Amino acid sequence: MIAGSVARRYAKALYELAAEEGAVADTAAALSELSSAIQSLADGVLAPGVLDGDARRKLGSAMAAPIGADSTLGKFVRLLAERDRLLILPAIYEWFVRIEDREAGRVRLTLKAATALDQNQVDAVVAAFGKVTDGKIAAAVEIDPDLLGGALVELEGRVFDGSVKTRLTRLAARMAGDS
Repeated sequence: MIAGSVARRYAKALYELAAEEGAVADTAAALSELSSAIQSLADGVLAPGVLDGDARRKLGSAMAAPIGADSTLGKFVRLLAERDRLLILPAIYEWFVRIEDREAGRVRLTLKAATALDQNQVDAVVAAFGKVTDGKIAAAVEIDPDLLGGALVELEGRVFDGSVKTRLTRLAARMAGDS
């Protein structure tokens, strides 16, 4: 993936600059907002070659203004616009967060459940998975009624599926003789 490796390089460079300035958390927060803004645009609006150089420079300046045009992130956004790379800003944000997590010794865990979980349930899952990972766990909880019950956990690219939906699907396959 060429876009992924490019995004990773941009994220690494931005992270290093933000770390030098002691502004990693602020940069991550601003990148998150910019990423959301880019993702909310209609498909194709920022595709390479759609905007001419002047329009890209104006867009970059407009995006950089609220975060400080002369700040590191402001200059970074203007550079992305100049190089017709604004479309990869969400990927840059994802890589930036990965680098930030790695440097902090943190692992992200996503816990999906059919209904809302209380804090004790979340803590129990985090504690159980904390035994299999060396890092501190940052947990995000999502509600997915399609799971019917149980939970699905994503940790370091691996999925642990204990949902009722999956169990029913497997049972149906076994009953039909598909497994």
